[in-house]
Amino acid sequence: MKSSKILRLVTVALLMLVSTTVMAQNSYRETLKQYISLSELDYSEKMLPALKQMNPSVFEYKEGVDFNQLAERYINERLVDVMTDVVSKAMVGTVSENDLRTVISLMSTPEAKTLTKHANAWSKKFEEDIQGEAQESMLATMDGKTPSPVVANSNIPKDYAKKFMKYMEDTRGTEQFESAFTQSLQMFGVEVPETFTQWVQESLPTLAMNSAYGVITADDLDCSASLFTNDSYRRVIDAAHTLTEDVMGTGVTIILDYVDWMSNQGVNISSIGKQVLDMYKGMGK
Repeated sequence: MKSSKILRLVTVALLMLVSTTVMAQNSYRETLKQYISLSELDYSEKMLPALKQMNPSVFEYKEGVDFNQLAERYINERLVDVMTDVVSKAMVGTVSENDLRTVISLMSTPEAKTLTKHANAWSKKFEEDIQGEAQESMLATMDGKTPSPVVANSNIPKDYAKKFMKYMEDTRGTEQFESAFTQSLQMFGVEVPETFTQWVQESLPTLAMNSAYGVITADDLDCSASLFTNDSYRRVIDAAHTLTEDVMGTGVTIILDYVDWMSNQGVNISSIGKQVLDMYKGMGK
């Protein structure tokens, strides 16, 4: 029972794309916070269920304490500050304050806001869509079999397909998934079969397109392509992508901060929680 709880808690870290903390200068930091706030809702929606899932195992029960409400308070009171500390590590020295201001302006247009809204909606849908496909293909490769390639849905127009593949290339969607999945398996000592890596590289873009069609529009894809023609936008996105190179390490940072915040609210850590924290601290070294 204990091992299953610990395993479940470890997977929570995969939902949290944050890293170690570095403080930026005040003006730069405030501008960075504005940039992060543009996509805060998506981070909040992804992290809140993960924190609520942690609560029963990591913390001791205390009568009269609403743990889910505390998780919501943490999201509202701490998320942007913690994310700013985290993202600044990737940005400082690579992205200027002027770059950030340019990107904030670009992302504040009606078209870019619609793109962000649709991309966030698709992100949650894709997480559900990909689970079955990835697990089935991974099991096949571990049995020495070659997983079946994903075929594009017949109702997707060729023009849309071309634009979406450019979107995946610009955003490094396949690269990010492969990195996150590989790190999660390696944490448990599982080596990723080469045949599975090949399946990801060949099939993930098509699987993503099948999932996105009807959520992300052709106009959204045009907007994204236009954004990537801007040098400042590309620098910011390229810098942000470095956070995905250490998904587990980034998850550890937010978990430890959350536990520390909860302790300050008078909540005690359970015995299992202490084991998990010791494991997380070891991973963060």
